[in-house]
Amino acid sequence: MINPPEASTDLHSVPVPELATTWDQQWVRVPTIWRDGMFDTSQEPFTELFIQHATNDTIFDVRPDGFDRASQEICWWAFITWSEGFRKIDPFLLRAYARAVASLLERQTLLTGQRTESITGLPAALIAREADRLFEAHRGRLPGKIRRRHLRELADNIELLLEVRCSGRDWWRSDVWDLSADPRIPRRPHEPYADNAVRLEPIEPAWLREGVRFWMSYALTYNLYTWTSVITRARHLPPYFSRFLTEHGISSPLLVDDPTQLRPLMMRLLSWLRSPSALAPGRTAPMGATTIAATQSIIGKFYEFMVDNRAEAAAFTGDPRWLQLSADYTRLWPPQFRQRTTNRARTDRTSFMSRADLDQMICCLPILAAPRNEPVTVTLPGGRRITSNGMGDPQAMRAWLLQAMTGRRASEILLLDFDPIRPLHPTGGAEPAQGAFVARLRYQQTKVEGVDPTILVEQAVVNLIRDQQQWVETHLGHRPTYLFVSMRGNHRGLRPRLYSASFQTLRRLDDIVNLTDEAGQPLRFTQSHRLRHTRATELLNAGVAIHIVQRYLGHRSPEMTMRYADTLASVAEAEFLRYKKIGADGNDLAIDPHDLYDMAQLDRRTDRILPNGYCMLPPAKTCDRGNACLTCTHYATDATFIEGLRDQHQQTLQLIEQRQAVFTARHGNPMSPEHVWLAERTREIDALTTIIARLTDTTDAAVRAAGVNPGRVLPIRPVTNGAHHTTLDVTQHP
Repeated sequence: MINPPEASTDLHSVPVPELATTWDQQWVRVPTIWRDGMFDTSQEPFTELFIQHATNDTIFDVRPDGFDRASQEICWWAFITWSEGFRKIDPFLLRAYARAVASLLERQTLLTGQRTESITGLPAALIAREADRLFEAHRGRLPGKIRRRHLRELADNIELLLEVRCSGRDWWRSDVWDLSADPRIPRRPHEPYADNAVRLEPIEPAWLREGVRFWMSYALTYNLYTWTSVITRARHLPPYFSRFLTEHGISSPLLVDDPTQLRPLMMRLLSWLRSPSALAPGRTAPMGATTIAATQSIIGKFYEFMVDNRAEAAAFTGDPRWLQLSADYTRLWPPQFRQRTTNRARTDRTSFMSRADLDQMICCLPILAAPRNEPVTVTLPGGRRITSNGMGDPQAMRAWLLQAMTGRRASEILLLDFDPIRPLHPTGGAEPAQGAFVARLRYQQTKVEGVDPTILVEQAVVNLIRDQQQWVETHLGHRPTYLFVSMRGNHRGLRPRLYSASFQTLRRLDDIVNLTDEAGQPLRFTQSHRLRHTRATELLNAGVAIHIVQRYLGHRSPEMTMRYADTLASVAEAEFLRYKKIGADGNDLAIDPHDLYDMAQLDRRTDRILPNGYCMLPPAKTCDRGNACLTCTHYATDATFIEGLRDQHQQTLQLIEQRQAVFTARHGNPMSPEHVWLAERTREIDALTTIIARLTDTTDAAVRAAGVNPGRVLPIRPVTNGAHHTTLDVTQHP
């Protein structure tokens, strides 16, 4: 039998004498200055904890009058909140909370005849409602919505901390798993979603909740799942599987009384997931295939685990029905109905950004960095001007720029150590060349194990990191743990900046600037993962070896890196086919466009790519026509070369004019139309005139995609070359 998960070491513990209860062990840690319950918010260390109000009232009594244990619990909570840097506290709310606790404990004593001292017997929701009642009795009105919400959050946090740290219960027995509240929960050194809690109470019925508790606690303890995976699985069950079980009156882990009805029930579940009945309130769009596949996968993995560990599950949950699970529960759906979630390579315009796209976005970054409510005007390429108040969030600007410069994921940037740079060259040496690699950047690799979490970076990246270090030290007053930190309720700088905070800031910026790409589609700062695709595409486009790109991106296998190569190849082919190819006479080529592409790419013969088109001469043959491509039957071109063709037309006319002037000055007469040189140039002029006319005819099919649906949104050109240096230049020329 597998033992239940064992509690991990308390990360916040300090040596204390052996005491009778868990509460005694917690209370002995509280310094004397925090035990009084009379907090002067104008004095240290209370100024770090309490929000400062513009009022003469600075001394707050947060003790429930007459209840010593409850007073101690509130003082203990205030000390823990300060010492671990959880949050800022509104002293008025804490005092209102204490008065509500005293009122409820007094009423409970009158009703039961037994005196209760601890807050732990009072639900947080009940305390919050009592605080609202006392406020109404005193003011003659209910408190505002925001005040009610904040007081409920405060009550929930006190209840949670008392439960997980003072009750002596195992961490997995709580219905709320919160990494900051309970240090016993196993976790990686750096959790990108450490601020997200796992809530088991929405999972119904009770047998399912206890089964998931066993599954997830086992997976965390024995490192089968990461915290991120646990969050995903716990969140998918309540809105779908729990609701299906409740609506269909299923009250047993076996799901059916007759084993032969298990498969039909699962098919009904699949049909239900695809129907409007499964939609959340307010939603009208059908559930996506990815969500359905994820729900199927989670339910299947849950029952596979419970079948493999049914004896332990029965002992853990106290429900012997788990023992009756059979191998049939490992095959809930036929193979053809087991949808699989796949991360297919994206070959459309959302895979990466062009250099022009990045130019637009970089121009808007001053709005992020400017002080809040300070007007700032930016000018985009093309002359469009945007005026907006500053957002006062230079951290978001620097984090986004680092993503663009390095191709790292958002979580890897936001979890950077305060000093993640290791110089490559000794100090005092020769100045490195512009754009040269000067250091290694160490990032937090939380997605893939067994890879080197460092990359080479240029001086511009180092400069940006130094700027962020200086900024965060100035605003916190000390050196924090992380380079990017949350600025609210994090006075000790122990917690990194939340991904959700950066996302919300970037979403507000998107609403302000409303950018679009070359295809007229929204260009969003929130889609920051496209920066990673852009960097990868640029490296592959520059000919960097796959194994080097794999190491740079932090991929464990080359197959993952090849997705970017597949994307690049697909976009390159789609871009080639985007415009119809015509010959030197201005007529369509008879050859199939796909065959034309294969011929152009055969043996990667870049010597067949001309300045003004393509040479379709077979690779085994050589060209003896010199500069007469425009009169060759193997010549092809399309609308992407239109500017070069126009330049060539103009330059050829100028060349004819100059040669005619020289010829006339020497011989007294101009060259005749039959002149061997002039005749060839005239043929070129005629060919260029015909080609340009055909390519610029907007009613002609030549400007549309060859063999592609005209109504389809075509992918943008993979013009990423120079995008990396564009972002590097920002720190040099802000």
